[in-house]
Amino acid sequence: MNIAFPAVVIFLLLFPGVVFRNAFLQSEDKSASTATPLTTAAALAFIYALMLHFVWVFFATLFGFKIDYFSLLVILTSDRDNLAAAIKVVAASINWIALYFATLLAASWLLGFAFRFVVSTFNLDHGENWLAKRLKNDTPWYYYFSDFESDTKDMPAAVYISALTEVGGLIFIYEGFLRSYKLNSSGQLDRIVLQNVDRRLICEDKNSGTDIFEGNSHEISGDNMVIPMSEIKNFNIQYLYTEDAD
Repeated sequence: MNIAFPAVVIFLLLFPGVVFRNAFLQSEDKSASTATPLTTAAALAFIYALMLHFVWVFFATLFGFKIDYFSLLVILTSDRDNLAAAIKVVAASINWIALYFATLLAASWLLGFAFRFVVSTFNLDHGENWLAKRLKNDTPWYYYFSDFESDTKDMPAAVYISALTEVGGLIFIYEGFLRSYKLNSSGQLDRIVLQNVDRRLICEDKNSGTDIFEGNSHEISGDNMVIPMSEIKNFNIQYLYTEDAD
């Protein structure tokens, strides 16, 4: 047996942890990619997989199924003296093994979403306490656009963006309601998508003395406006709550 087979078995054992972690990270904000280093992600997947296997082995034992740890160890170590017997054990129980992993992977996916739902419902990732820091997503943009860094525990009804850009040597401010945003593979903000967009020259803003909803603005027709971060010098975020909208 070559080294590839034990590697496949190890991957299969760790995969429930990967599924759980991805479901937990992606369920709240599907645009959020992770910038976690590979070693950290692998360690977390190992811990999650270990806990999930512990629970699933407990239930398997509870229902009368026995786990042959010796055969598993033989396969992982490629012990030539006992490998043939271990493969026979696996072949004889292939249906139960398939059922074990199929149910475990499904449960890992559902538990990841369920755990994120609990965290979001009770704002467990809000604040700077020990628990919140470990429950937060790996990228900060979800929290910036959700007002999770402030003292309030309410989600904003809308997010209003004022983005400073340069077009043809002129500095413009684009203002609109945030519809969505996208991150790149390293977890950095790649672009924002705005609705109900107005544009004005920054020189017009100097003498207006007005807030971001007023001034010499020019409405831009269209449903959505995509602004790449490469075109944005900086932007301001304003959170609007239900009482503000009323």
